[in-house]
Amino acid sequence: MVNEEGSMDCVLSIDFFDDIIPEDIVRDKDNNVIYEVDDQGQFLYTTYEENGSQIRKRIPKTRKKSFEDAKQWLIENGIISGRKKDGTWSDATANVVGSRIPTQAQSSIHALRCVDVLPVVRDTVVLPKEFTKITGADFDIDKLFLSRFYYNIKGGKANTSFKEGSHEYYANRLLSNYISLLKDSKSQEEQNVNRTAHSNHASIDGDTKLLKDIIKDLEEGRPEQALDPFTPYSLWANAETKTEFITGKFGIGPFALNNNSHILTMLYGVVFKQDGFLGELGMYRLDQS
Repeated sequence: MVNEEGSMDCVLSIDFFDDIIPEDIVRDKDNNVIYEVDDQGQFLYTTYEENGSQIRKRIPKTRKKSFEDAKQWLIENGIISGRKKDGTWSDATANVVGSRIPTQAQSSIHALRCVDVLPVVRDTVVLPKEFTKITGADFDIDKLFLSRFYYNIKGGKANTSFKEGSHEYYANRLLSNYISLLKDSKSQEEQNVNRTAHSNHASIDGDTKLLKDIIKDLEEGRPEQALDPFTPYSLWANAETKTEFITGKFGIGPFALNNNSHILTMLYGVVFKQDGFLGELGMYRLDQS
């Protein structure tokens, strides 16, 4: 499950990198760049600053890369693992932090290294089977929130270097520090050394078992209480259930169960009238809360 650098390998759908994969410049049969033109056949220009003066350049016509070309570009730039065009192997390093939602412990957060991409599916990640147990996830509404580096694209090449003081600079520094803490790599000399990060990556089920064992010790010697099999149909049980539906429950359960409804409000842009109570609180846009 843990690779040689101490992170976790994953496979992502290629749309995760859509914002950084550059488009191909369209050329004619003589390899000349074809430029964008308006309805009157006039060249379109882009204007930018260079050394204090404005520069105008024609806008080249572009098209989306094919899946294979986009995947190869990610490999060539060391963003994912794979074989480069020159035949050498590109070993990517962890550049993503994955956080299970809801996050319950450090074991819910992992540094990820992308080793391949998927073509058709969207918003999809493939992880080692142990990921489910170590994060305490199940298969109802759990989601994985991914954060990755900003990439600076120049001349078709990608790097993570940005001007010091910029938002991208500090975001990348912060993510790099998180990844360093989350990695669980050990040198040969450290193999028998217990470390905090390694211990905290243990499955959350271990914490749950510890609590159950403590409760078992506390309950030891107390008389067991037998529940009537028809208790759920009693007036008392029905009244309790009705109260829970009306007033809500406590803990993480209600949050998890309402997550689907929250996602639907985001997808369909559900809003309330601004002149209502929620409007007074500035909370009428439930799709953005």
